[in-house]
Amino acid sequence: MPPRRNDAARVNVNRDDQMVEAINHMVASVVAHTIAKTLQDLEKSEREICAAESSRLEDFRRYNPPKFKGDEIPEKADQWIQEVEKIFEMINFQAMVKVNYVTYLLLGDAEYWWRSTRLLMGSAHKEENMTVGEYAAKFESLSRHFRFFREEVDEQFMCHRFQKGLKFEIQDSVLPLGIQRFQVLVEKCREVEDMKNKRANRGGNFSSGGLSRVNHPDNKGKQVVKPYNRPQNNNRG
Repeated sequence: MPPRRNDAARVNVNRDDQMVEAINHMVASVVAHTIAKTLQDLEKSEREICAAESSRLEDFRRYNPPKFKGDEIPEKADQWIQEVEKIFEMINFQAMVKVNYVTYLLLGDAEYWWRSTRLLMGSAHKEENMTVGEYAAKFESLSRHFRFFREEVDEQFMCHRFQKGLKFEIQDSVLPLGIQRFQVLVEKCREVEDMKNKRANRGGNFSSGGLSRVNHPDNKGKQVVKPYNRPQNNNRG
């Protein structure tokens, strides 16, 4: 007859196994419940976000926001922007929501105008084929709508963004000056451009100065530069 001590040890082992199994089952149950609860919370959050977005859009549409075709850019741009801003003042939207809703209202040429504005807000965009004056005129026209991307547009921000779009030869000359007033910066860029153009005309290697074009924007009979660029179709035969 085997010793009773072995039977007792076997019983203890079985009891320990059962306890471990029970603990594992309990842990698995808690984990499964936690995962299910997390998924439910995520689904609920998504539904609430979608419902809130749908409600905001319905509120926006209720004011009959005007569409903008851009047929008379920039003459009608300010009038349209003021009408849309009246709606935004009555409905408190975040900046990103404003951008999405404004994009929704654009048709035709206005889409290219809007694309130009967003490009100017980017750090890599450069106006290589314009004089400083032409670039400044375009920049000022589009900058009136920077507030859709940024809550505060001050002179320091204007100078910083304007310098990002300058041709490198002019940018290198004015950037170290640390100019914080927009009109002062534009005039300094024009001076640098004129100096480089004169140097080029005397036989230097610098071609056409800064943002080159023959006609200076201050000359009479200048051609108005549109604040957007329509893509050109290159069809080859």
